[in-house]
Amino acid sequence: SSNRSKLARLQPAGVSDTAQVTPLFPKVDLTKTVTDGSLAYVDESFGWTLKLVNSGQGAAQTLVVTDVLPKNWAFDTGSARISVGGAAAVPLVNPVVGAEGGKATLTWNLGSASPATPILPGAASSATLTQRTVLITFTAKPSAAAASAAGTGINVHPHTNTLRAVTTDGTGATNNASGSFTGANSSANAFLGEADLTIEKTGAADPLVAGETAIGWSILVSNDGPDTAAGPITVTDTTGALPAGIKVTGAAGEGWTCELPVRGADGVTTFECARTDAADSLASDAFFPVIEVEVEVADNQAAVTGIMNSATVNPGRTVDPNPDNNTDEDPIATTTSADLVLEKTVTTQDPTAGSALTWLLPPSTVGPSVSVHTDAAPITLT
Repeated sequence: SSNRSKLARLQPAGVSDTAQVTPLFPKVDLTKTVTDGSLAYVDESFGWTLKLVNSGQGAAQTLVVTDVLPKNWAFDTGSARISVGGAAAVPLVNPVVGAEGGKATLTWNLGSASPATPILPGAASSATLTQRTVLITFTAKPSAAAASAAGTGINVHPHTNTLRAVTTDGTGATNNASGSFTGANSSANAFLGEADLTIEKTGAADPLVAGETAIGWSILVSNDGPDTAAGPITVTDTTGALPAGIKVTGAAGEGWTCELPVRGADGVTTFECARTDAADSLASDAFFPVIEVEVEVADNQAAVTGIMNSATVNPGRTVDPNPDNNTDEDPIATTTSADLVLEKTVTTQDPTAGSALTWLLPPSTVGPSVSVHTDAAPITLT
């Protein structure tokens, strides 16, 4: 009681003071981007980057990061890496994989509740922008079903990936009177290209001649677009059952490497051609140099028609929306042609007036085909 009265006597009448405390809150902004270009390919890994920056004054204690993949895309296990505050990227644990609207969700829980060190400091701490940043990278693959789900075509049908997050401050709160501690969701798009490859198989206009080797078929691969077709692009060629006297001996074309033809016991012959540079692409409305197929016809091969051969172009990494025009066939025919020669010689020695003369006219051929003929008796003139 005496102490209180002493304090009262020491405090001047009418004197007071106040102090204002301004709480500091985090604000984490989200940015979703593609890691290395927006063009994706079916069943190939594609990179995504998640960027989270604390632009608020207060520290972000924890972050729950959720990434929503495009439909029919799947996370590549073990591909995630993280950089916190500008440090070197290190492997990040695999996310918890869920599902949402038919799409896969990937969730990572970063940081620990207070009193642990916050995952990201605030601007009031004088930390640099880099020190207030988390970067996560990972890869995912689109399946063949992704092409039909979202569609194909560069800058036409996007495959959208969306990033969202939940941020807490040191008290575990996720918002204040001004709103959420996390900024708006962020999205990025990937695209699956579309290239309609076609093939045209053309048989020789004129019958191949027995006894000669000539070009039997030509093969033309074109791209009807709309996008560039990425390699590797190959062609498979298959004949019908060939007669014994007809053989496919090889195929060649500029920029193509063709296997030696393999003939089965039934006469069916196959071979494959691939671009010498497997990475060769084919622009929209362009075509590769023609492949020519060489055929050898035996000199004793009888004339025949309707010798069929089909060729199929095998698209590379780019989605082909119309496989119906990836195969074409065309027939060829063979004929015979023999250059016959008759050499007339007299066989009567020292003919005399009134006697019979005898000549011999033996036929011969200089090809290219074998000539079938019947020898005749010598011609006698009287």
